[in-house]
Amino acid sequence: MSLRRIAVVAAAVMTWCAVLGAGSAGAADQPVAACPPGKVSLSVARAAQGTFAVGPFSVAVDRAGLRVQSGGHVLWASVSRVPFVGAGKGTVQFTDGGGFYQVQARFSRCWRRQTITHAALSRHALRLTGTLGADARFAVTFSLASSVRLAMTAHVSAPGATTVLLTAASPRRDAVHGFGAMTRWNLKGGIVPILTREQGVGRGEAGVTQAENQLTPPQGGAYNTTYAVVPQYLTSGNRGFFWTDDQYGVFDLTRRDRIASQLWARTVHAQVLLGRTPAELIRAYTEYAGRMQPLPHWVDQGAIVGIQGGTDTVLARVAALRAAGVPLAGVWLQDWVGQRTTSFGSRLLWNWTLNPDHYPNWSGMVAQLRHDGIRVLTYVNPMLTNSGVPAAEPNLFAQAAAGGYLVRKADGTPYLIDQGGFSSGLVDLSNPAARGWMIGVLHAMARTYGASGWMADFGEQTPFDGVFASGSAAQWHNRYPDAWAQVQAAALRGTDVVDFHRSAFTTSPRYARLFWMGDQLVDWSPQDGMRSALTGMLSGGLSGFALNHSDTGGYTTLASPLVARSAELLARWSEMNAFGGAMLRSHEGNRPQLNVQPYSTPAVARAFAVWARVFRALGPYRQALEREAATDGMPIVRPMWLTDPRLENVTGQFTLGSDILVAPAFAPGVTRTSVELPPGRWVHVWTGRMYIGPRTVTVASPLGRPAVFTRPGRLRKLIITAARG
Repeated sequence: MSLRRIAVVAAAVMTWCAVLGAGSAGAADQPVAACPPGKVSLSVARAAQGTFAVGPFSVAVDRAGLRVQSGGHVLWASVSRVPFVGAGKGTVQFTDGGGFYQVQARFSRCWRRQTITHAALSRHALRLTGTLGADARFAVTFSLASSVRLAMTAHVSAPGATTVLLTAASPRRDAVHGFGAMTRWNLKGGIVPILTREQGVGRGEAGVTQAENQLTPPQGGAYNTTYAVVPQYLTSGNRGFFWTDDQYGVFDLTRRDRIASQLWARTVHAQVLLGRTPAELIRAYTEYAGRMQPLPHWVDQGAIVGIQGGTDTVLARVAALRAAGVPLAGVWLQDWVGQRTTSFGSRLLWNWTLNPDHYPNWSGMVAQLRHDGIRVLTYVNPMLTNSGVPAAEPNLFAQAAAGGYLVRKADGTPYLIDQGGFSSGLVDLSNPAARGWMIGVLHAMARTYGASGWMADFGEQTPFDGVFASGSAAQWHNRYPDAWAQVQAAALRGTDVVDFHRSAFTTSPRYARLFWMGDQLVDWSPQDGMRSALTGMLSGGLSGFALNHSDTGGYTTLASPLVARSAELLARWSEMNAFGGAMLRSHEGNRPQLNVQPYSTPAVARAFAVWARVFRALGPYRQALEREAATDGMPIVRPMWLTDPRLENVTGQFTLGSDILVAPAFAPGVTRTSVELPPGRWVHVWTGRMYIGPRTVTVASPLGRPAVFTRPGRLRKLIITAARG
């Protein structure tokens, strides 16, 4: 997240009251293009009607429209008498705001009078053709992608057409989930732009969002702005659908009886999923998107604590944490490259090589920590700066520019992206030579500098007016996070190094080892705080992000109005993350001095140690879940929906696998928590009391004793023993 935005908000404290009354500045997002008034119809010629088998799927075409079904269950269907394919002619423009993109989409003409004239069934596919009016035609082909995936390709031919329109029926009772790491659980009634971008500061939280949008629009974000977006959804009626295209598009769920979508291309490539349960639909989807592989076991040995400040500071804080009994799997040193001071504060020096002035005797520190069982993790992103690089260091920007490895402007010079106080060039991952060069940079981090992992940050700041070696910027914007994960996978193959990403697209799970939820406010809120991190993980788990985690304690800190991490928030987030993620990692935040850190006091460190021990104790259990994720795509942190369909809308609690249930405290001062128990026997960890579900129970949940239940067995004893130390 850009520190420029945080600093600007903080600098505006004197205008706070005025900001709250002023509303948002700038043009609003308009991601859905509206069709001009005109006739909308669907007709089907008698010759095209019938029921056609495509593997285990059947496609029924009749006077009312089309239905894709299997075993009597409708998987995808048109709205009665409404065209399921149409075309639009228009423009879509993107305005960059430091990684925040606003969309302005407009149509000057639409073709929405669909007539199906012919149906042709071959051995492998069904092809429907017809007209969209007097001067336009369409073709839709259904073919078998696998035993659980039906490919659907729709192409439109119309004068100047820019967009394919798809409209599917959606029963009013159906909730719609997925679309990547979304912090609104049910997207029915909303709009989901398929655009990877910065998620925002506040994202609808009162006060913070208005201030951010007033001062630096549109950087307050909203429920539908996310780093990790996927054109895929599952419904509570066990229906699943996704695109395989990269271009910008949008899903419009504002009408409760349908899901309308617009892809800005003449052809859309989609797939319909077959599954009787959410788990089966996840398995079917990840068959395409890819399944994440188990993490190396060193990650499970304890917490990974974010520290900055140089060699002496790191070693001193490690000693304090160990004295408090914190088991450390690693330390995450994002400032390994050194720092710069800008008018907005301290920033990292984006030159991905060691800064020995900031970390003298780096190799000795790494060896000492490794001897103590503590790994060192670093930081990297796909951008490079040319300013402030010490003469003694290799200037990676200069190397990349000389090799032609950076995204260019139209005049052939490197495209420089303003980062607030400095500019950066973006590595052109459409260029095979640039990929190879970047792989070498990553190899050096691991082999030369001894890094066992790193935050693979960014991926969403791909300029729409940049020039790529291969393909267009419109194609590469959403595709870039996938390519960034691919490069990481190529560099890390055969190693136990762990990369963790915030930006993602459709096939990122195929390549990334781990995700994290990006930048949350250091507060409790469901829009952009602790609660939002959980909802985002639950949503992302439906989209293939099986191994995920969040910054323990959050990231975004504001100086005024003060939004800073308290000891209670850190403790409660630690309680959640001991169970709710594949890695237990802290982040100092953008303003470390304002936040309580795991090492701030001996008392805070001892409280943090409890949950680091619990996380370590659950390592073998998590590893079994990670193997399951590699086999069938099931997320390790699961929404209640996957355990009990009746709890589909319960998002304030989760299960780790199927045997541990956690209901975190999402407000200060909480002492009791109500929990929805699924069917079966559940044991309250701290009292040992047995409950038989389904039922609602209320249990004591003071600080240090969150509402945690296990199935009968050894897990309860494991957790209690670890917590007691």
